[in-house]
Amino acid sequence: MEKIESEIYKNNEPENFSGNVAVLEREEGAEKTEKKMAALAEEYLSFNNNETRLEKDLNDMLEKVNSLEETSPPSDFLKGQLCLELYDIYKNSDKKEKSILANDFLEQANESFLESINGDDFEITVKNKEGKEIIFASKSHALAYLGDITAKDFYENGNGADWNKSLEYYKKAIEAEPDEGKKHELKVIMDIRKITHYLGDENKFKVWKTSRRIDLRGRTADFSLKYASTCGKKKKGGATPLFCVWTKR
Repeated sequence: MEKIESEIYKNNEPENFSGNVAVLEREEGAEKTEKKMAALAEEYLSFNNNETRLEKDLNDMLEKVNSLEETSPPSDFLKGQLCLELYDIYKNSDKKEKSILANDFLEQANESFLESINGDDFEITVKNKEGKEIIFASKSHALAYLGDITAKDFYENGNGADWNKSLEYYKKAIEAEPDEGKKHELKVIMDIRKITHYLGDENKFKVWKTSRRIDLRGRTADFSLKYASTCGKKKKGGATPLFCVWTKR
């Protein structure tokens, strides 16, 4: 009896009590952050494809993410995703200031994705239209987008180190992905990229992971193929986009 009483007393000593409170506060803070990130992710997924409206929505949300009191791997991932989409909007702009902004957004996306993988694994879970929980973001997604950004660098400067780095990111993304179907999707992207690289003319045929906003909609696109048209009028940017669903079931 004395032993039990002493244990109870010990567990309620001021030091232990304050420690327990600190743990509870951290858990409550983490839960609050998780809900906030899920809400922002669901809002992001609701954006439409009208470029003018999309540009405003993405910039507005980027302000929200930048104004968060504390950063976390999920918030870093979302920032990276927003910057990557803004890069896609601005990269082919005829306006010089937007073209410069495109490079800034690509750099910000790269930095944010790097921050998101610098620590423990993370997930952002959202609900789809049917109310089913789905994974919006994870460490595997961040690694794949880093692989895409590094591949873009290679296509621009031809540096072999960037090519190898891009492949390494994709290999790590595949290792970090627990779902076999999604592993297959990443392998397909990596293999297509390898084939075009070894054929020696990447400018004719490029493949990218689509944004989560596009990927998680009803009409999903696991990745985007862009190929140079050999006849007829080319699309702006010199390539015709084709969105593909290629997840192993």
